[in-house]
Amino acid sequence: MAANTSISKTIVAGLAGGMTLNIVMLLTFRLIGFGWHGGGLLLDPSIQSQKLIAVWTKLEPLPLVVNAPAPIILGLILFGKRDIITSI
Repeated sequence: MAANTSISKTIVAGLAGGMTLNIVMLLTFRLIGFGWHGGGLLLDPSIQSQKLIAVWTKLEPLPLVVNAPAPIILGLILFGKRDIITSI
């Protein structure tokens, strides 16, 4: 019975770690990198080259993290779970 509780706690900890990773990445890239309305450091023409700005905003296909972030979010959640489980 104790082993099942330990495994359950490990899985929950891994999922929580994956969710935390996603939240921290969202805050980092949205608040600092891109800004909520496109005014962040990564899109500032006085700091970044026009080529980099075009990659994130104009050139097709747009990066998956911009165009379809769901698989990346799910992957990071599962990665957090896998990382915890393999450390047992």
